[in-house]
Amino acid sequence: MRVLLLFANTLADRRKYRSKAARVGILPPLGLGYIAAVLRQSGHEVRIIDMRLDSWSQDLAEEIREFNPGIVGISIFVISEIEGYKLATHLKEILPHVPIVFGGPQVSYFPKTPLERCPAVDITVQGEGEYIMRDLVDALEKYGHTTGIPNTFYRAIDGSILAGPSSPVVPDLEELPFPARDLMTLDRYAPEVYEFQRLPATNILATRGCAYGQCTFCFEAGQFRTKYRYQSAAKLVREIETLRDEYGIREFVFNDDDLLSNGKLLTEFAELAIQKKLDVRWSCWGRVTPCSQRLLEVIAKSGCWLVSFGIESGNQDLLDKLQKGMTLEKCRQVVSWAHQAGIETFGTFMIAIPGETPEKAEKTIDFAIELDLTYAAFIPTHPLYGTPLFETCVSEGRLVKSPYSHEPLQTRYLPKISYVPEGYESEHQVEQVLSRAYRRFYFRPAYWLKHLKKLAAGYSVRKYWTGLRFAVGLSRNWLHEDDSKFAVRYSSAPVYDVKPANQRLFTISPVDRETRHLS
Repeated sequence: MRVLLLFANTLADRRKYRSKAARVGILPPLGLGYIAAVLRQSGHEVRIIDMRLDSWSQDLAEEIREFNPGIVGISIFVISEIEGYKLATHLKEILPHVPIVFGGPQVSYFPKTPLERCPAVDITVQGEGEYIMRDLVDALEKYGHTTGIPNTFYRAIDGSILAGPSSPVVPDLEELPFPARDLMTLDRYAPEVYEFQRLPATNILATRGCAYGQCTFCFEAGQFRTKYRYQSAAKLVREIETLRDEYGIREFVFNDDDLLSNGKLLTEFAELAIQKKLDVRWSCWGRVTPCSQRLLEVIAKSGCWLVSFGIESGNQDLLDKLQKGMTLEKCRQVVSWAHQAGIETFGTFMIAIPGETPEKAEKTIDFAIELDLTYAAFIPTHPLYGTPLFETCVSEGRLVKSPYSHEPLQTRYLPKISYVPEGYESEHQVEQVLSRAYRRFYFRPAYWLKHLKKLAAGYSVRKYWTGLRFAVGLSRNWLHEDDSKFAVRYSSAPVYDVKPANQRLFTISPVDRETRHLS
């Protein structure tokens, strides 16, 4: 059977990346790649379309008609939910009798929601989708229907929503085939400007879930936690060798939630990479605990040049409230070890945490500066439903906008404010603190002196110029309309009116939105 898989766009991405050149900050949808690989093992023909790269058009619609899929799958995240509904509606218009399946993290958390909100959606998949989607396609091909497949929800003829039996499917990562990257145009993707030293670069996964899984703001600490597991270092090296030899990939961005926590896997991988002389560069995310100096030294020798840490706050009481399981002193120690090993560091910080005041936010900014991080991002707190933090935010402070609002994110690191804690006077005060954080961190003489030395040592001038413009945009929360690579300014955003299921209609009407500026 022919299967069409699509990765839903976000409103921000659509305006942010217009050209046909490589999209900086956009990486291949590996989840769809894994699903496609498993489907092809079962003899199905698969096509992947990434809507972050291609806008809906008559030409695209005609290509899809010609491909004539027997089933369509769409992957969505929190911020791409609305665009996913719009995409499903377009597809239902040209493929009225083809089942449309929704999957992805957002659907795993709320499997009934797409069926309730968008009548063009026929089925949802809860959980990791490789084998569930395979079973759906096999059943449709063999029996002509998909009713009752485990871990699915579907719409009955009368419009009611029914559920298949619950039977947790946890794919063995060692047995999964490599993602079907040949179905993606890899040269149209590129990491964020600070995430690469070499091109071409791509993303890769070694684990699923989170080994810690207790941070209150994360779904991994809530009722939707994914079972943590990892593949072997040998398989990981084989995948990297394949990408290096067949696609010329020279750098890898590990998309794992917390790769550093698995010291055993990383040590084995690093030692094998050194032994095999892989000659690739790579970066990853991780927690400062239980990271060791020895681990940082060995991964640096294997090609790791950047580690991103979720530090969140410069206040120990707020870290404890978030259940981060780490201390400020441990942060200082691990960041220092990374710098000693020659690894650059990126730190992310939450602003407007429950219990925070502007004065405590200043301590967070001070701490980011003290750590002498290579890069830093300051992000407003977004309490997502289903996380422990959401319950805290409902009782402390006020939600000024639902995190599931129809309004899009402005940029990857500067979303609109959705929560104001009791210690802040207003949403505007939170925005002012965010703007001040970027100004204080990035516009320091010592910071630019350090990076000018890197330029003298041969670092890319173009990369630093891009980074400077990005920092200016974040600190001012404003850039010109045509500067769409680095920030997005919205004068309007769509509102979606979902009609009853029996009307099979999903309408869109633009509503003017005021664009706010920071002083």
